[in-house]
Amino acid sequence: PATATSPGINAWIAIDDMPQSTGGNFALSVGSHTVPWRHEIYELTGSTTTFPEEGYKDAKDMFENRKGSGTCNIKNVNSTLHDMLEQRKRVYDLKAGDIIFHTRWLFHRTIPFQKDLIKDKKRRGELDDLMYRRYTVRYAPGNAELPRG
Repeated sequence: PATATSPGINAWIAIDDMPQSTGGNFALSVGSHTVPWRHEIYELTGSTTTFPEEGYKDAKDMFENRKGSGTCNIKNVNSTLHDMLEQRKRVYDLKAGDIIFHTRWLFHRTIPFQKDLIKDKKRRGELDDLMYRRYTVRYAPGNAELPRG
């Protein structure tokens, strides 16, 4: 990851069609990269904005001493902040080949598949169909700074 002040952009590319009706697709929390409470979420998740100025000695040091609980745990750790992100959420119907570009600081996530769909596919032995392929690229320009360590 680049430092907090380094620019960057994400590209989220749909390999398969991903309709909203099934779940398993993509959501953005529109404007979340500019809200005044975003720093609370950075602390909560342990984003690069929370890395110590001197950096980490190595990967082991980072995993043992990094703050936060990761982005997947926002709902469990602080339901109020999670709800604030959800209020800004947009879910997209994506077709294979669609690309969403967004700043690396915009909160985004994958939407779980609909529970009824999972039960139905399981009953029919079609669970292999419950996978939408996508490819994600995070671009940081050559002048981006890496955290120390």
